[in-house]
Amino acid sequence: MSDSPLTEPPTERLSISERAAKRDRIVNSGRDRYGSLLRTLQAGQELPIGTAKRDRLVWNPIFGKLIVAVIAVVVAWLVLRAGVTIWRDNTTDTWSGPDRAVQSGQRLDGCQPVNILHDDGFPTWIRFQGAIFALANARRPVAAVTAENGYQATGYENDSRQLLRMFDTDGVLQDDVLLVYDPRASTGEMYRLVPECS
Repeated sequence: MSDSPLTEPPTERLSISERAAKRDRIVNSGRDRYGSLLRTLQAGQELPIGTAKRDRLVWNPIFGKLIVAVIAVVVAWLVLRAGVTIWRDNTTDTWSGPDRAVQSGQRLDGCQPVNILHDDGFPTWIRFQGAIFALANARRPVAAVTAENGYQATGYENDSRQLLRMFDTDGVLQDDVLLVYDPRASTGEMYRLVPECS
């Protein structure tokens, strides 16, 4: 039978006496029997005991692209949010109603009490009957817009929101408080008169 590149030539087997001599050498070497056995089994090559091979960290190219995409989305969201905030800060809304006298917005020149406020959903100030009302960060429940419930509709609306006046406990309309009510919600945002800005 000829040796081909795919087959290895047979190795010679040790005789019984050679194996016994090898075993005696391992047992009587005076060293650690386990270590000697491992060295013998490794054909004289030392095992790297205590030093494990460190796997090299390999980055998947898709992972890098995913990180770049997430960073791009976060940056785009921050830029969009800043842009919307700047736009809202410089926009004044005019409410529809009997006339165009009611306005609202986020910033009002010369009125520090409203400029320190911020709200993502509601304006921070409303101009009603020539007076400025600031967001009070207080809510009131609205079951129905009736005098019995303590509310009177002013006839002014901005999108779906309605501007309401409120009655006190004696049934008298309050001049220093307004309520912005969205019929899709069960509460309205209160606004209080700011005399120094009127």
